[in-house]
This record gives sequence, structure tokens and C-alpha cells, in this order.
Amino acid sequence: MELIAFCLWIFALVPRGQPTEWDEFTPWFTGSECNCNEFSHRCFFDKELYDRTGHGGHCLDCAGNRDGANCERCRENYYQRKGDTHCSPCECNDVGSRSLQCNSEGKCQCRAGVAGDKCDRCAENHFDFGPTGCKPCGCIVAGSLDNEPRCEAENGNCICKENVEGIQCNKCKPGFFNLDEDNLFGCTPCFCYGHSSVCQSASGYSRVSIESVFVRGNERWNGSDVFGRTVLPVHSPFKQSLEISSPSKDAVYLLAPDKFLGDQRSSYNHDLTFKLSIGENSPDPTINDIILEGGAGLRVTQAIFGQGNTLPSDTPKMYKFRLHENPDYGWQPRLSARDFFSVLSNLTAIKIRGTYSDRGVGFLDDVSLQTARRGAPGLPANWVEMCTCPEGYIGQFCESCAPGSRHEPTSGGPFSPCVPCNCHGHASICDADTGRCICQHNTAGENCDRCAKGYYGNAMQGTALDCKLCPCPNQGSCVLIGEDTVICLECPKGYGGPRCDICSDGYFGDPTGKTGPISICKSCDCNSNVDPNGIGNCNRTTGDCLKCIYNTGGPQCDQCLPGYFGDALAPEKGDCKPCDCFHLGTTETGFGPLACDQLTGQCQCKPHVTGVNCDQCEVGHFNIASGEGCQSCDCDPVGSVNNTCDTNTGQCICRPGITGKKCDACEPYHYGFSIEGCKSCACDTIGAVSLQCDANGQCPCLENVEGRRCDQCKENKYDRQRGCVDCPACYNLVQDAVAAHRENLRKLEDVLKNINNNPTVVIDDDFEQKLKEVQSQVDELEQNAKFATGGNIPTSDKLESLQSQIKEIQDLMAQTGSWTATAEEKSIEAENNIMNIEKINDKAANTLKRALEYIETEGATSLLKAVTKSNELGQQSDQMSEIAREARTFLASKEEEMEKMRVTAEKARHVSLEAYNITRDAVNQQKNISDELKSLDTEVNYVKDKLNTIITSANEAQELVTMVNNDSLTIYRDIYAINLPDVNVAALKENISNLNAESEQIKNDLKIQETDLNISKLIKDVADELQQSEITLAQGEQQQRTRENYLAQANASYEKADQAVKLGVKILEEAQQTLSTLQAFDKQVQDSKKNATEALGQVSQIRQLIEEANDKTIRAQQALAGAELSAIHARDTAKEAQQTYADQASEDSNKIKKAGENLASEVHKLFDESMGQIKRVGHTAERLKDAEIQFEQDQKSIDDAKTKIGQAKTSASESKKMVDKALQDVENISKELLDLADSDTDKLSLLSSRLESAEQELMNAELDKKLAAINSAKISQAQLINKLKEDIKTLTNDVKNIEAIRLALPVGCWKKTNIEELR
Repeated sequence: MELIAFCLWIFALVPRGQPTEWDEFTPWFTGSECNCNEFSHRCFFDKELYDRTGHGGHCLDCAGNRDGANCERCRENYYQRKGDTHCSPCECNDVGSRSLQCNSEGKCQCRAGVAGDKCDRCAENHFDFGPTGCKPCGCIVAGSLDNEPRCEAENGNCICKENVEGIQCNKCKPGFFNLDEDNLFGCTPCFCYGHSSVCQSASGYSRVSIESVFVRGNERWNGSDVFGRTVLPVHSPFKQSLEISSPSKDAVYLLAPDKFLGDQRSSYNHDLTFKLSIGENSPDPTINDIILEGGAGLRVTQAIFGQGNTLPSDTPKMYKFRLHENPDYGWQPRLSARDFFSVLSNLTAIKIRGTYSDRGVGFLDDVSLQTARRGAPGLPANWVEMCTCPEGYIGQFCESCAPGSRHEPTSGGPFSPCVPCNCHGHASICDADTGRCICQHNTAGENCDRCAKGYYGNAMQGTALDCKLCPCPNQGSCVLIGEDTVICLECPKGYGGPRCDICSDGYFGDPTGKTGPISICKSCDCNSNVDPNGIGNCNRTTGDCLKCIYNTGGPQCDQCLPGYFGDALAPEKGDCKPCDCFHLGTTETGFGPLACDQLTGQCQCKPHVTGVNCDQCEVGHFNIASGEGCQSCDCDPVGSVNNTCDTNTGQCICRPGITGKKCDACEPYHYGFSIEGCKSCACDTIGAVSLQCDANGQCPCLENVEGRRCDQCKENKYDRQRGCVDCPACYNLVQDAVAAHRENLRKLEDVLKNINNNPTVVIDDDFEQKLKEVQSQVDELEQNAKFATGGNIPTSDKLESLQSQIKEIQDLMAQTGSWTATAEEKSIEAENNIMNIEKINDKAANTLKRALEYIETEGATSLLKAVTKSNELGQQSDQMSEIAREARTFLASKEEEMEKMRVTAEKARHVSLEAYNITRDAVNQQKNISDELKSLDTEVNYVKDKLNTIITSANEAQELVTMVNNDSLTIYRDIYAINLPDVNVAALKENISNLNAESEQIKNDLKIQETDLNISKLIKDVADELQQSEITLAQGEQQQRTRENYLAQANASYEKADQAVKLGVKILEEAQQTLSTLQAFDKQVQDSKKNATEALGQVSQIRQLIEEANDKTIRAQQALAGAELSAIHARDTAKEAQQTYADQASEDSNKIKKAGENLASEVHKLFDESMGQIKRVGHTAERLKDAEIQFEQDQKSIDDAKTKIGQAKTSASESKKMVDKALQDVENISKELLDLADSDTDKLSLLSSRLESAEQELMNAELDKKLAAINSAKISQAQLINKLKEDIKTLTNDVKNIEAIRLALPVGCWKKTNIEELR
């Protein structure tokens, strides 16, 4: 509606009759009626615009370079920037732009090859800016720098990689090959071992990677430290990685296995990658973290953070290192491309550092080395070279010399140059490595510069007829002297002369038949018993040896000289040794030296002389010095231990107590000559007249002395010391009682005799009992008589014992026979071994002979074939090289066979030597067996002697048994004859009755009744007296036993009291000595206590010093922390100052230098003070040392206390020294921190290390422990003193008790004679 109203309004205002078109000058409207977007205030009516848009106001004079009916767009060749209201000119280059109008961004439309917002320059990789645009450079991406094709706009030259050239970077520089987009340098240098700079990519190679992922094991990886000592890595199956630990602060490296080593030239300009982690997050890297070592002594190293890698941590990280000599890759030292290739061509070690801290640990995984292999599946590897070799070189890498060329110097390897072979016209090819020519025309030598063996002439003339055949046997070599004289130089072994027609020295024969039939020259067989450097050792015709040495003789020096023995054929010569025969024991031959067996050295001994040298008597013989053999010892079989005696004096070995040369008499003061020796008389020195006893052992006693040993007084005598004086009167009563008893017994004996003479019949059952007892005693006596003497051993048992001994002797003789049979078997076995050795020697000789024939025939034939093939093939290099290799291989195989034969011969020699040793051992064993047989023979003789002695003893025992038996039978017979009538009790009673009747009859007849009564009374009195005597005797015996008990108790009490008194006196003396020792010890302890107190007094000072040191340490740590912050700030400030104020930095460095000088002066001052402190400490140590010297004078009882006090002293001294040193270090550190003006990281690190060292020294002092040890020593000393005081108190009480016992003992007669001795 507004638009309609506006149009009506305009229509009303337009004057009628005015023109309807604009004259382009007169505006129709002004002011706000124009819709010009505030870029113009004038416009005119445009009917076409009105018809098209419904608005007819067409703006005029648009501002801001705008245009359009409503100033809604920019003028032509203008554009509006984003954010601007006005339009800016496009400014398109009229040459490079297709149109001068640009787009809304101000960019112009450029011609072909033109670039830039204004189209005012050539685009990348274009040049020649003109009306038609720019021409393309045509740069190759692979050869352009950074793989971005671009060239110089003026001339179109492309910007190439380092090893690329050409206007379009389309070819490698000379000496390089394989233009590769992946190669940062474009092309790879030709290595070719330095012999060629022309090469190309070899075909048939593929990209491969050598990897170790450690899935199943360590894959032959190893480890070592910086000194080359082996440190074995450990495979971690859980992590599937390789773990290695450092046993010390030294770094440990992981060593790659063989599959990563060797010829790795294909890895040049490729990557070595691996994954690494360590056990800590503060590594200490070096320039030698990655090491590559080559065979020529070259090596390159790299830091772990090189080539943009990060430092290792406890998180596994991947590391990648490019194998290239460019300095940007950081390998040290910087090598040329050839040297870097040399390292890779013979890579001997890849070392990856595994630990980066003290006793650190590292983990390696996923190791990979990029390389190339021929024939492997995969993408082609075009970086492997195929060299174009110059003349004289062949091979893919020009590593070999062509036929007719050799390396110079010889065996110089692939790096050495190749030069033409120098064969003097006698060969066309030579060995490429050694330069040895394959000679023809009968020539030889490395360069065919001499005639071959068996030929003579001048090989240097270069003709085919230079060398002629030698007129010598077996084509031996010769030499031309003058013009026509030829002398053979290599005559066959054993031949000599100008034409090898005579036998040489050491050989014999007749090659020309001058003295008889023709015979070849053979070696003189002198069994190596001649001087090998001597002349004329044997007769050249007969071969008899003339100059035997080593004490040998014979036509072949195969036996020892007379007077010598040994093995003349032993491998180790000089075995013939002089016979060491003892002249007194050896039978003389009458001429020459004393002879012996040439094999064993056994001399010919005189009678009863034995030993290899006849220098000792047989067992049981002596006096070899007589010169007539040895005499028999004739030792008494009873008195001697065995039948041996002293070889010089003939003294037999006697049993105990027996003497005499033949052990046939008892020693003085001995008796009882028997198989057990003689017993000591043991006569009492006080009671015996002499110490010699009689044959029964009875010593001659003094008066009033009795006993076998004269060791007791007679009845009623005592005190042998005084000659057995009479006992006191108190013992007379006993003697009187005994005398009375004896008298009663005598009377009883008379009565019994009277009864026996005048028996009276008494009917009594006791009498019958007594008779039975007598009968039993007689039976017992009869039984005892049936046994022989010497205990209760029957004679039959003794005979069985003798038979057992005889059987043992027979067994011993049988064993001796078995040993003899074994010795014979060993001898036979030794002979068989010798025969086997001879067979082995013959077999070894035949083998060596066949080997020599094989070499002379097959070897010569093979060499001739090789020469023939060389002549046929000529200059065909490949075939000739193959033939030469075959010849070398064949010769090598023959050399191996010869080596095997040599080893076989050596084994045969060892077998021969071993067989010889076995033979010698067998002979020695036979010799030893002979000695053993002699010894056994001696033993058998000795056993025979013993057996004879035993038989004699048995016979004597038998005679003694017979005699005893006869005596026993006689006694038995006498007993029965006297006491054993038939006792018939009834008849006896009857006889007694008859006697009684007769007695009654007599009494009646004689009427002597009173006499009969007197007899009865007398019998009764006798019976009563007898009964009383028995009672008295029993009482006397009881009193005697009581007195003996009392006397024994008194004697024991006396002995105990006497010992107690002696012990008390000794203890008292020891107590007094101990008391004096303890008093001296107490004085020394008081002095020691004083010194210890002084030492303990210093402890408080030491504690105070420690506290002060701790405070200073804390302050130093705080200062150090502040210094660290200041150092960081100072470092940042220094960096800014370094960028802007160089002069100020120089002035600051001078200040730091001056501060360092002041610091050094302060250090010297503090050093002087520390020296004074050390002297004071030394003075204190000397004082404590004096105290220690005083302590060393104490007794053993105070050693423990002295040791502990000395240890306390030493600990205090050492602690004081350590504290003083720590305080001195802390003070020095504090002053240096105060004097430190600017940041010095190295100095701060050094101060921090010194401060840590001071803290460690204070901790090492362990003052608390040492103070506790001093207190413990003091307590132990006090406890020891208290214990000694208690011991003294106890000893004093014991002495008092002993003294009381001594006073309580009785005084009187202590020793009384035993009553039993009186009986």
C-alpha cells in the first residue's frame, strides 16, 4: 500500500507535458526519496527499473566505489572486504589475470601457471611470467626438496634434494643412484667399496625388517657393562620384553644378536626402532646411549634423546634412529658416507643402553631394523646398488678382482685396490686375494719367479723354456752352478753327494754297490741314544752304532751298559741309571762295577741280604756290615716281640721288663720271665733290703718287715718309716688274748690227737654229716684234678685253639699262592699289551705310508688337472675362478685329510706311549710283586718259627698236663688210700659197741672205775674249753673288725683333715694374692674411672656440637632451598641478560670470579682452623692413648673392662673427628652460599653434594650408640668389682671354716697295724 501511495504521489508531482526520460544530468529526486543505501542522496526515475522492481529511483554518484541502481554493489574491478562498507580496487595484474575483476575475497582470476591473489607471480613449479601465463617447471616430486616440486621463477630451475641434480631434479648426482621419494636426500651414494662411483639399483631385492619381539625368550640378546663384563638379561614372559638390571652404578647395555649384525649396508638411510622403558623417571643420558661398532675399529654413537626422541621413563616409548651420516642425525663422530658404509658393511655390535641410574633397570621390546634381502617376498627395495666396475674389478659391489688382477696389498680385503697379476709371463691368472699366480712352464713361487721343484734355470726370462728338469732322483730340486754343473739340493732322505749317490750321515747302505750288492740307504737305528747333532754316530756301511750316549751300548744302543740298569728304549731318554749296589751286601763279580739286573736294577745279594740295592738284611737278620751277609737275630721266642732285631747291633725287640740282646732275661728289679714279659718287683724302698726280688717275686725284707714287697710290718709292729717299731702297750692286751687263743688251740689240737690215738666211740649223727661233707670235698677235688693248669680251661680247648691258629697259617699260605698266580697273570697281560702296541705301531706306519702315496699320486694328478683346465680356458674369468676355487677346495680337503692322518699318527704315538707306560708299570708291578713275595716268604718263615714255638709250647703244655694229671691221680689215689675206706656206719657202730663192751670188760677186770670217771671229766672239760675258745675267738675277731673300722675312719679323717689344711693354706695364700691384686686393680679402676669420667665429660660437648651441627644443617638446607629458587630466578634473568646485555654479563662474570677468589681465601682460612682442631683432637687422642697404655698393665681379670673402655675412647675420638669435619663442611657450605652472587648450577650441585656428605658423616658417627656402649662398659666394670668383692668374702669364710676344722682334729696315733696281718 505504501508503494502504491508513493507511486501516486510521484505521479501527482510529475508536471504534465514534461519529458519521461532522464537527461542524465538533471536529478529527478534528491534527499531521502532515493533508496541508495546511504551511499548517495541523488537519483532519477528509471522506468525500466520501476517496471522490473516496482521502485524507479536510480541512484547517482554512489560513494565508496559503489555502483548499481541502489548503490548495492561495487564498481567494476572493485570488491568489498568483509566488515567494510566501501569497496576496494581489485588491482589485478593485467598480465597475469584473465580479467581485472576479482571475486568477493579480492582474488583475481589468473592465467595458466600464474598464482597470487593479484595474479602477479608464477605458481609453484612454474616460471616465465607473461601474457600467456607461466610455463610449468616439470620438477620431479622424488627429486624436489621436501618432495615439494618448486623452481626459481626466473629461469625455471627446480630446487632439488641434496643428492639430486638436473633442471627438473630428475636425476641423481654422479656417485649416487636410486631417485626415491622416501629418501630425504633423494639418492643413495654408491658405496662399491670405493672402487667405483657409477652404480644403479640392483634387481631382486625386497624390503624386510629384522625383528625381535621377545614372545618366547630373549632371542639370543645379551648384555654387558661399560667395561665389557657380561650382565645377562632376563626374559619377562608376562610383559613379553627383555629386562636387564645394573649391579652397580655403571650403565648396562643390551647387545643385539647375530641376525642384526654382519653386512647391513642395506640398512643405510633406514631406521632402527625399538621400545624402551626404565624403572625410574630421572634418567642420566650420555652421548654413548646407542652404539654401532664396525669391524675396522670404527664406531658411531648417539644419545637416547637424539633425532627428536624423548628421554626414557617408566612408561614404554618408541624410539627411532635413522642410520645416516648426515650431521642432522647426530651420530658421533661425524663420518663420511664411505666410512659410515664401512661400519654397516661389517657391523660387529649394536649396543642399546638399558639402565640410566645407579643400579637401575630397563625393559626392551619390539626391536626392528629395516633392510633388504634378495629373493625375499615383499615390496621391491631399490636402494641396493649394482656397481659398474672399472677394469680389473668384478662383483655386484666391485668387491673382487677380475681374472688377471689381485688385491694390493695381498689379503687386503674388498677395500684394497686391484692391480694386474705379476707372473713374469708364466701365468695369465692369479689368486685375487693372495696374488699367488697359477704358474706354468715348470715355474713356482708367488709370482712364478723361480723354477718349480725338480727343475733348474732362470724363470725371470719370461719364456716357456726357462726351467729344465733336474737330473736328480725322484725329481728332486737342484741348482745350476756355473754353466753346466748341476748340484742336487733335495736328495731323498738318507742320501747325499752332488747326485745323491752316497748315504748321508746317520744312514747306512751301498747305493752304488761299491762294497758289495747294491742296497738302499737306511736310517741307523740307534734308538735315539746318540747325539742328533753329532757326526759319525754309526758306520755308514754296516749301520753299527758307534757313539751311544745315556749309558747305553750295543750295536743299536738298545741296552744299558754293564753296571747300569733301566729301559734303554724308553721315550724319555736317560733311563739307564747306575746300579746303586751296596758293596757290603752285594756279591762281587770279580771285574768291573757291581752288576745288577738291567731291567729291574736288582743287585745280586749275599746270604740273608735283601733290597733292590742289597742294602738291608732280611727280616730276623742283622750285621750287614760284616761283608759276609746277614746273621740271624736268634731272638728268644718267649722274651721277644717278634723275630726282628736292630740291623746294626742285633738287639731284639723285648717284651716289657725283659732285657738282653736276645731278650732272654728279666731286667733288673723284675721277675717272672714269660710270654707276657717280666713283672716289676716293686719292692718297697723303705721295707726292703734290696730292690731286686727272687724268681718268685719275693723281695728281701728288713727285720720286723714282711710281705712280698716288704711293704708291711710284722705282728704288733708299726711305722715302717722308723723300722717297724713296737706298737704301744694298748695293743698288748690284744696280743695276750691272741696268745691265749693260740694256746687253747694248741691244747685242742693235742686233745684231738689223743682222741685220734685213743678213739672213744660216741654215737652222734653230726659225725655222719661230717663224713658226707668230706666225701663231697673229695669229689670236688677229683673233678678239679681233671682240668689242666691255667684257669679252668680244658686241655682239649687249648688243642682246638692251636688247630685254629694252624688253619689261619694255612689260609695265609694259600693267599700267598693266589697272589703269586695273579702276578703271573699280570705278567702275561703285559706281554700281550706289548704285542698289541707293536701291531698298532705297524698299522699307524702303514696308514701314514698310504697317505703319503695318496698325496703324491692323487694330489699331483689334481694339480695337473687344474693347470690343464687353466690352459684350456685362458682368460675366461668366471670359469677360471671356479676352477681355482675347486682346486683350492680340493687342496683344502687334502690338507684336512693330512691333518686327520697327522692326528691319527699322533693318537698312535700316544697309544704307543701309553702301551709303553703300561708295560713299564707291569714290570714295576712284577718287581713289586717279587718284593711282596719275598716279604711274604719272610713272614711265612716267621710264622713257621712261631708255629714251631707254639708246637714246642704245646708239647711242653701236654707234658705239663700229663704230669699234673699224673700228680692229680696220685693225689686222688693217696686220698682214697688214706681217707676213703668204706665207711659202714652200722659196722662202725658195732665196732664201737664191741669196743665199749671190751672197755667195760677191761674196767671191770682192772677195777679202775675212778680212772674212767676222770677221763670223762677231762673230755667234758676239753669240750667246754673248746666251746669257750670258739666264743672268745669270735669276740676277738669282732673286736678286731671294729678296731679296723675305727682305724680306717681315723686314717680317712686324718687324710681329709691334712688335705683340708693344705688346701686351706693354699686358698689363704691365693686369697691374699687375690686381695692384693684386687687392691691394685681397685686403684687402677679409680684412675681409669677418672679418665673415663673425663671422656664422658666430653660427651656433653660432643652432643652440644651435634645439636649445633644439626641446627646449622637445617639452616643450610633452608638456605640451599632459597638458593635454588634464587638460582632459578637468576638463570631466567641471565637468559634475558644474555640476549640483551652482553656487556653486563661480562661484568657479572668478573664479579663472580672475584667472589670465587674470596671464597677460595675463606676456604684456606677455614682449612687452617680445621687443622688446628685436628691437632687438638690428636692431643686428646694422645691423652686417651696414655690411659690405654696404663690399662694394658692390668691383670687378665680386667681385660674385658679395659677393652670396652678403650673402645669407648676410640669411638669418642672418631666421633669427635667426624663431628668436627661435618661442622667444618657445613660452615664452608654456608659461607659459600652467602658469597654466591649469581647462579652457578655446577657450584650449587657441588655444594648440595657436600652438604649431603656432611649429613651422612653425622649419621655414620652413631653417637647415641657409642654413648650407650660407654655407659654399658661402666656398668660392666662396676658389676665386675662387686663380684670380686663377693668372691673375697666367700674365700675368707672358707678359710675360717677350714681353720676351725683343723683345730677340732684329735692328736695321737693315726696308723695301726691290721690284726689280719698278724694272723
